[in-house]
Amino acid sequence: IGQVTYQRNKGKNLFDAKVEYRKSPATQKYQQTLLDDSGKDRLNNRRLKSSYSFISADLYYMHTFNSKKNLSLDILNTCYSSSSDNSLAGNVSDYSFENYIKNKSYSLIAEVLYSDKLWNGDWNTGAYYQYKNLNQKYNNTGKSTVNTQKEYFYTDYSNRTGKMSYNAGLGLENDHYKTATNETFNYLIFRPMLTLNMEYNKYTSMRYSASVNSSVPNVGDLTNSIVMVDQHFYTQGNTGLKP
Repeated sequence: IGQVTYQRNKGKNLFDAKVEYRKSPATQKYQQTLLDDSGKDRLNNRRLKSSYSFISADLYYMHTFNSKKNLSLDILNTCYSSSSDNSLAGNVSDYSFENYIKNKSYSLIAEVLYSDKLWNGDWNTGAYYQYKNLNQKYNNTGKSTVNTQKEYFYTDYSNRTGKMSYNAGLGLENDHYKTATNETFNYLIFRPMLTLNMEYNKYTSMRYSASVNSSVPNVGDLTNSIVMVDQHFYTQGNTGLKP
């Protein structure tokens, strides 16, 4: 709905701030025809009423020491709330399902990066932090809380030798999260990376890249709420997911 930005550049310092707010209400109604076990058509009526709103604040700061060195910091805060009222009913009134889900979530993402010139190449080192928390109410009875955190420390160096350019880095990631069943998990991941690029001529080049990455469940995947697709199928999160 709206966005406000502010930027100030004074000497060797740059500051940028952005605040944004959005709201998105919606209503959907439709029908779908399915075949039952006897081959007869059965009509499903579905209605979905939802509302989504969020506010975010993004703060960025950079200090330039000289033409070779700089330090930057970026912090993003986001709060959102959403609700979903999902109903499904058959044309012969032999089944009816109602799913009401209400979410409140907060996330914080912060990253600090230091860049410098080293041996005619570029050297970067930094740290990244991410926190997400989700409070969910299901059908006004079930309640669950899920949160995840990630800390990542990294350094990388890139340079060029003749026709070959390269980028090599090391990283250490720590993931920990709490599921809807109050179980806690912690994982430490070593993340090296290497990229090589060989340019034979202006038409031909070869690139090689190798890295180790993590795959951690999103907070929405760890909830145990149920959403009906039809009278035979439903979708549900898995509180036992692991990286």
